[in-house]
Amino acid sequence: MPASTGLRARVRAELTAEIKDEARRQLAESGASGLSLRAITRALGMASSGIYRYFPSRDDLLTALIVDAYDSLGTVAEEADARCTRDDFGTRWAAVGQAIRGWARSHPHEYALVYGSPVPGYRAPQDTIGPASRVTSVLAGIVNDASREGALRHDPAPTGLPPLPAQAAAEARRLAEVAFPGTPDDAVIRAIEAWTQLFGMVSFELFVRPALRKMQGHSALFRRTVTVTVEEEVKTSAKLTHFLRASVTRNDDGTLVARLTGHQSSGALTSMARANALLIVPETSPKVAKGSQLKALMLDQSLDETSVFPL
Repeated sequence: MPASTGLRARVRAELTAEIKDEARRQLAESGASGLSLRAITRALGMASSGIYRYFPSRDDLLTALIVDAYDSLGTVAEEADARCTRDDFGTRWAAVGQAIRGWARSHPHEYALVYGSPVPGYRAPQDTIGPASRVTSVLAGIVNDASREGALRHDPAPTGLPPLPAQAAAEARRLAEVAFPGTPDDAVIRAIEAWTQLFGMVSFELFVRPALRKMQGHSALFRRTVTVTVEEEVKTSAKLTHFLRASVTRNDDGTLVARLTGHQSSGALTSMARANALLIVPETSPKVAKGSQLKALMLDQSLDETSVFPL
């Protein structure tokens, strides 16, 4: 390849990246429906016609952003699954779920682009199907692996339920054939329920809860994180991020300290009642020494911190 050709390719790649970066900034300010090619050219100092050599239309740019978002999330999910022991199916599912939530919190506007309300007038082309399927393939792969190993509980569907509408039944069969070959129908249904609950709760955290708090007159729309010093050694087992119930208080010198409130099982109501925060223990730190610093997610207004999640 001639040197001039390679230089042109690098320049084109760099400018394409700059256009996408400015488009993402617009997404954060105005949403997908407010994306404007003319506004992007003005922000980048380009000739108004120059952008069309890179993206012939707004929809082409939207498609590129959507594909990038799906690929970014897919990579995060695949890497989270790859770090887990293959036959520890529960840990794999939890790790991928936490990775999806973490990505969504770090990229809320891109998450809204691919999982939020449809963009008026935009119709996604076939190019988006493969990238969009990556996360589904990871979650379905965990279920299929568990099914092959006989690790799934068999729960027959309750009797007396009305049949699915014909179109919904056909879509369910198609999804089962494509994503869950050989997995029992009841397991497929539970997997789809878990998938929808995961993305539903992430969407609630990102969009619904802040909206409700805004309507209630709160200025801090997102849960606060604070830096705390742990007053005891903290150990976790599985290699994934843990959110442990804790009590955060302030010392006389102003520093924040945290102590676990007791047993961490889902049925330990006493430790739930005593907690005012969730201690965030990263998957890279299964053993945290006394005196170490961690982040804590505050659950109430007991402290006067004003920091919020960096959304």
